[in-house]
Amino acid sequence: WPRLIPRTLVTLAWRSRLLDVLREFRPTHLLLRSGNPVLTCPILEYCARENVPVLVLMANVVERWRGAHNAYFFNRQIRLLNAPNVYRVGNHKAVAARSLVDAGVDAAKVIAWDFPGAPNPRDYSVKQLAERGPWTVVYAGSMQYAKGLADLIRAVWLLRQEKVAVKLVAFGDGPNMEELRMLAGSLCPRDVLFLGSLPNNDVFK
Repeated sequence: WPRLIPRTLVTLAWRSRLLDVLREFRPTHLLLRSGNPVLTCPILEYCARENVPVLVLMANVVERWRGAHNAYFFNRQIRLLNAPNVYRVGNHKAVAARSLVDAGVDAAKVIAWDFPGAPNPRDYSVKQLAERGPWTVVYAGSMQYAKGLADLIRAVWLLRQEKVAVKLVAFGDGPNMEELRMLAGSLCPRDVLFLGSLPNNDVFK
C-alpha cells in the first residue's frame, strides 16, 4: 500500500479482505499473526461464532491505549483472547508475554516465543565509546511509546541544548511512527533519523 494512505485505512481495507477470505474458505483452524486490535477483533469474533480454534502470535507490548475509542478496542481484544476457542496467545519474549497477563489475558494461555538462532550482542566484540563526539545512538525495534523511544528523542534534544554532539538513528516501524516523527520534527529534526525497517541480522553490522 502507498505510504500516503493513512495506516488506519490500510488496516480496515486488509480487515475487510481477510474477513471475505475467511467466509469463503471456512477454515477449521486459524493461526493469527497480529496484535493490532482493529484488525484482529472482527476476525476473532468470526472464529468465536464459528467455533474455530485459534492460535494468536503477537510481537508487541500490550498497553491500555489513551481515549475512549482506543479503550474500547483494547477491552474488546482482551475479552476475545480469553474466549474458549483461543487456546494459546504467544508474544515475543517474556516482557511482552507478561504484558498480556497484566492486561487481563488468562495466564494459562500465554506463552513467550523468540526467533531461533538470532544474533545476540554478546556474540560481538565490545565497542569503545570515543572520548569526544559526535556520537550516534542507534535504536532498532518497534516504533511505540512503550519502548521508550519518545524519551530517547527528548534525551537527544536535551543533550543538544547542552551542546553535546549526538544523533539518534532509529530503525523499525510501528503504531506510533507518525507521532514520533512529529515529536522529533518539533524538537530536533536534524538530529533524529528514521530509516525504516532493517533485517534483524543487519542491525548488528
